[in-house]
Amino acid sequence: MGKKVDFEEFMKYLDVLLNGSAQEKNEWTFKLIDLDKKGFFTVADFSALFESLVHVWVSMTGNQISKKM
Repeated sequence: MGKKVDFEEFMKYLDVLLNGSAQEKNEWTFKLIDLDKKGFFTVADFSALFESLVHVWVSMTGNQISKKM
């Protein structure tokens, strides 16, 4: 399982997303994907994040996302 995010860290991220500079948004988003703090992320890391976001979307809206390629 990946890193757990506490409430304070989550609120800091939301603040950066709403009020931060482009550089701050990029840095925090990179940290979100690079969970192991390797200084880079793999396609698998990004895929795991994307799958989590889809799961949250479906849970919140009830709308399924189709996989069309």
